[in-house]
Amino acid sequence: MALSEEHTQAIVDYLRFARYKRAQRLRAVDAAFVELKESRLMEDTFTADEVAGMLEGLGALLHADVETELIDSAHSNVILLRQMFTEAEKWHLKLKPDISLLEHKDLLAEIAQFEKEQFAPTAAGKSTKLAPLAEAASPALLQQEMTRVKDEAAKQVAAATAECGSLRKQLAEAKARPAPAAAAAPPSAGNEKLLNAEIESLRKELAAAHADLDKKFADTTQFANMKKMLETKNTQIKELRAQLDQ
Repeated sequence: MALSEEHTQAIVDYLRFARYKRAQRLRAVDAAFVELKESRLMEDTFTADEVAGMLEGLGALLHADVETELIDSAHSNVILLRQMFTEAEKWHLKLKPDISLLEHKDLLAEIAQFEKEQFAPTAAGKSTKLAPLAEAASPALLQQEMTRVKDEAAKQVAAATAECGSLRKQLAEAKARPAPAAAAAPPSAGNEKLLNAEIESLRKELAAAHADLDKKFADTTQFANMKKMLETKNTQIKELRAQLDQ
């Protein structure tokens, strides 16, 4: 299974950035040799000490330059990883990168070939996909899970709506009936107790729905309207309970 076009393009963009940085470093190395040649190699002959001094100076310059580039590269990779982890945490996912794969020769060769194909002169308009390192949750699976949870929430909202309608109807019928005699008080009290029990059961179902949605999509906006509907139904149930308690 190949990576999606969006993820493949993201890898291409990163490789393009890395190639740009690599070209800058190579130009800096070339410039260091040119500077040494033009500023120090002015004589026909040099003593061993003079050659050693020039090489030591060039080596120190290149050492500092390469070290700075390696540090910047590592920090850039950390920034990229942090972006990925932040996005994953929004979906309550836990990524577990395998650091040992960073020196896997076959994978390195695969990436090298991928880069070669992407940036070859004849690669314009050509799209090559990288295979994933291991089976993982694909965007399609994430979308499927979102749809499933959305459908469940919709069913819960529909059930809550129907239950609220039923409770309103029962409450209206109870208010429309004439005041019962003292002997009929126990059945009325029993009916009220039953309604309260149904309302309490419905409240627990709605609370469970809230918890499930908050756990999976607390930081997303896809289900904002659905949560708002659940909260509205919960408020309606509280109002019905208040009317029953009067």
